[in-house]
Amino acid sequence: AEELKYYRFSNRMYLKDSVVIKRDDCKIMPKSDVEVDCELNRVFVKEGFIMDSDDLEASANYMVIYIDDDYAEVSGNVKISRKVEACADVPGYDQRELSLRAEPAYLVCDSLTHTRKDGNDEVTAFGHIKIVQGSKTMKADNGYYNKNEKYFKIWDNVEFESESLNWLV
Repeated sequence: AEELKYYRFSNRMYLKDSVVIKRDDCKIMPKSDVEVDCELNRVFVKEGFIMDSDDLEASANYMVIYIDDDYAEVSGNVKISRKVEACADVPGYDQRELSLRAEPAYLVCDSLTHTRKDGNDEVTAFGHIKIVQGSKTMKADNGYYNKNEKYFKIWDNVEFESESLNWLV
């Protein structure tokens, strides 16, 4: 950030201009100022952000990061795109999975929570979930993803659309 203001009475800090939040391979670039509650160890990104990591790009209108808990709440026009190149050289994938992963995929939803615990990422998505990859589209009200277990599920008002089922064979 180019400017930092700290207010002792409220125990809050405000970061302005060119703010970048970094963790491991992830960079979060807020579109506006960032507020930090130093007492509760929470970061508030209120006017949108773009996130970039080795395997994902994401954006949304609002985020609260719970620093001590490795937990975040994201809402408002949430969009996550998986980078194709991140999947090209993963050991253990057969040709069918590699061809599926060669297609761009994205998820949109109303809100989500993200937890990082013991090197694992868990995401729970809520509201108007839409997952698109090529000619395949899945929709649901709720979804859950566990990175280490390579597990994903959606539930409540699930819909699936595809031009073909050849990708299943």
